Amino acid sequence: MAFLVTPAQLSARADVFHQLASSIGAGLPLIRTLRMLAGSPPAWGLARPLTRVGDRLEEGATFGEALRSLGRWAPDFDIALLEAGEQSGRLDATCRVLSKAYRERAALSRKLILGLAYPVLVFHVAFLILPIGDLVTLFHGGSVGGFLLGKALFFLPFYVATAFLVYASQGTHGRAWRSGLEAVAGLIPGLGRARRALVLARLSMALDALLNSGMTATRAWPMAAAASGSPALEREVQAWLPRLGEGESAGDILPERSFFPQHFSAIYAGGEMSGRTDEALARLTEHYQDEGLRWMTLASGTLTGVVYGAVLLIVAWQIVSFWMGFYGGILGGG
Repeated sequence: MAFLVTPAQLSARADVFHQLASSIGAGLPLIRTLRMLAGSPPAWGLARPLTRVGDRLEEGATFGEALRSLGRWAPDFDIALLEAGEQSGRLDATCRVLSKAYRERAALSRKLILGLAYPVLVFHVAFLILPIGDLVTLFHGGSVGGFLLGKALFFLPFYVATAFLVYASQGTHGRAWRSGLEAVAGLIPGLGRARRALVLARLSMALDALLNSGMTATRAWPMAAAASGSPALEREVQAWLPRLGEGESAGDILPERSFFPQHFSAIYAGGEMSGRTDEALARLTEHYQDEGLRWMTLASGTLTGVVYGAVLLIVAWQIVSFWMGFYGGILGGG
């Protein structure tokens, strides 16, 4: 995917999956649906990849193989779900789930950007003016080029830090990088809980699709853990995977593991005992998706408040410092 994924790009992907779900559910073949989407894509950048996927399908590739041929264009999580949906004959339902997930991500991203827009604008306007001494020097014959260079050097570290954070948060890095990022995110109030809940939602969603495709639990669990995007969850599943191979059920193992919340373990075990694992996983997906979005909304609101408060404090300090220096100079001269 792109270096910076915008709300518009997320909304466009949501529209693609929504149209796929509607068309496939209405009985249209997948290749024909992709050709229609490529002819009138939700966003201009989607026409080429959709055409290439259609071409690969005509050559005999599966949907998952066709998506993998695009490189990093499609996340591993999407491919895992779509492959499972294709194998189980529930591709329309899988596309519907992905459409909802992308739409929620787009709404959250848009809310975060709108929340940060005002404090970021205040920050730029304030430090184009402050410190006032630089502005006074400029109006008394100072160099315009020197003034602008000084401001550019001041803002540059903030731009570099922002670019690094965007790059670091991408899901295309190696396992060690993602493990470190996951550990850091876990230390941030709100964000850690949001990430953990969304990981469990993705795990439940992937498990539901994989198990319903006829895959055994021994194969489905590690694949779903990998699709969750959490290296910690992958390590956890690998730790007790041999027990699954020896005949134990995940419902018996999960309550013994501190990694999984009691709520998750109880609902999964109950669904497994009653033979209604698919319903249990659907409930877990909805519950943890809602919880993750709730915590993510809280974290984004907190971040907006912190940035705005920090900008106001810095501006206030600059103003106070200027007037203290101004009156100090007058009193000292007097």
